[in-house]
Amino acid sequence: MRDFTFRFLLIALGFIFNIHVSKAQPGLLDPTFANGGKLIVDFLGQSDEAKDVAIQPDGKILIAGSSNQNFIHKFALIRLNSDGTPDASFSNDGNVDIQIGTNNLSTLECMLLQPDGKIILAGQTYNGTYFQIALVRFTNSGILDSTFSNDGIFTYSPNASVGCNAIALDANGSIVVAGSSSFLGNGSDVSLFRVNSNGTLDLGFGGGDGHLETGVGAVSSALDVVIQSDGKIVVAGLTGDGTYNDFLVARYNSGGFIDNTFDTDGIKTFSLAEYDDYATSILQLASGKLLIGGFGATEFTLVRLNSNGAFDNTFGGDGIVLADMNNSSDEIHDLAIDADGKIVVAGHSGYNLYDAAVLRFNANGTIDNLFSMDGKTTVDFSGTYDYSYGVAIQADGKIVVVGSTDNGGQNDFAIFRLQGVCPAISFSQEVSICTGESIVVDGHQYTTAGVYNDQITLATGCDSSITTILNVLPHSSFTQDVTINAGESLSVGNNTYTSSGTYEDVLVAANGCDSLLTTILTVLVGIDDIGLQHELVQVRPVPFEDILIIDGTRNKDVIELTDISGKLIMRVEAKEEQMNLNTSELHAGMYWLIQRNNERLKVRKVMKLN
Repeated sequence: MRDFTFRFLLIALGFIFNIHVSKAQPGLLDPTFANGGKLIVDFLGQSDEAKDVAIQPDGKILIAGSSNQNFIHKFALIRLNSDGTPDASFSNDGNVDIQIGTNNLSTLECMLLQPDGKIILAGQTYNGTYFQIALVRFTNSGILDSTFSNDGIFTYSPNASVGCNAIALDANGSIVVAGSSSFLGNGSDVSLFRVNSNGTLDLGFGGGDGHLETGVGAVSSALDVVIQSDGKIVVAGLTGDGTYNDFLVARYNSGGFIDNTFDTDGIKTFSLAEYDDYATSILQLASGKLLIGGFGATEFTLVRLNSNGAFDNTFGGDGIVLADMNNSSDEIHDLAIDADGKIVVAGHSGYNLYDAAVLRFNANGTIDNLFSMDGKTTVDFSGTYDYSYGVAIQADGKIVVVGSTDNGGQNDFAIFRLQGVCPAISFSQEVSICTGESIVVDGHQYTTAGVYNDQITLATGCDSSITTILNVLPHSSFTQDVTINAGESLSVGNNTYTSSGTYEDVLVAANGCDSLLTTILTVLVGIDDIGLQHELVQVRPVPFEDILIIDGTRNKDVIELTDISGKLIMRVEAKEEQMNLNTSELHAGMYWLIQRNNERLKVRKVMKLN
């Protein structure tokens, strides 16, 4: 019995499929988006920077940032179709920009897509004396929403410079604004504001004035904010002594007061690097744990905390995961969790020149080697400086990342999309084996006819389904009676017989399977062959298939082939000592071969296999 292992075939097929599906490998650029997966947008002709991205339920892509036109800094917003083309139904041409106030300093930091489709942009603007928080709300069509703060724009400062770095929406539709505040230039504090859904300051937050400040060290700031499912507010950012900064995580109750159930006093600080540490992004996981992304010294940094603020030791062994991109300076600026619970981080990496960088981790903090084969992807736009600040995951798992690129001495929006999930690949193979043989497909052995489905892993690391249609071919057996004269011989396959007896030979039939041929050979003795001028013709091969070769004929000999009942099948007159009869149209079975000449009639039984 022979065993056939088709694993090698599947691996070969995997390499063949790589030619077609490598472009769909998670972590590689998506060629169906814009120009080979990348898009540069020059918004207003001068420096532009994209800071955040959101995916609408209809698959359209919102990108927000800052734009500089004639040295006037504005909020900028564009909407793309899923293929990366501008959505002309949005603000008539796919983009909108807005100057806030009469001064020229307005910078956007983040964006929020409300459940009703309205879009909130957030950052800060300068009123001539202080920096103020600035919120702008648009309708889904890209028009300022006049139901928000009367004209769609909300600005506020409590007689001090304040900045907005992040916003979150609570269960009531109110907007929590997180950033920093500075009074009289004496360092900075974490600041929180809450704005009602109609664009007015929520005076019931933070002790009756709508805002609060938390001083932690000489310098402190909130860089991101998340609202837990229980309504508590958690900020991530930095605290420092004026020289170096550490990670900062603080939690407040829904009213704006420090939550002392979190790390005993509501505030957790820790240092991971000798120099500066920054916590730039935070998410609450479905488990209630907190995931913080940032960077310390030169490495991408992920931290996971239990709900009480303690390090989660099931994540990376001590709650902390560090990842390095080729011994470079690495920064995380945004986080996202995909449908499989994997962690996608976006930022940039490099030394003198930077590239956009995206990494993916498994839920336990290990690097996901299915993503770009090593868990890490860098994207270069211009060969100089490329930065990533925002990431969002589409419903189909594709990853959209936004930032900026140095394009000829000025920054432009830089947008790219990566494949996020393995493509659905399936193929089939039809295999025939002989009875008693088997095949092995990726470790599974099959011996009987049927249709089998297996999952295999291609060279890309992606799973593929293969359907095997297995045919099991039967062995065949035949018997032939052959009579020859003494002194003659009979050749069957590689064997030659000269004496009477029953012989068994195993031959390979046309279907590739073994065929058993039993030959009953009778050798006639005492026959007077005097007068014959040549010996009896020889035939080969025995048994035959499509061609029957006859040796030893004489000119004018007549060769006939009849079926076993004597019905004439063909008659040929010999002209040479060797004749080739085309028997491809004959059915398998026994036939009579007759040699006629003036001296003697000679008859031989022959067999056709297929």
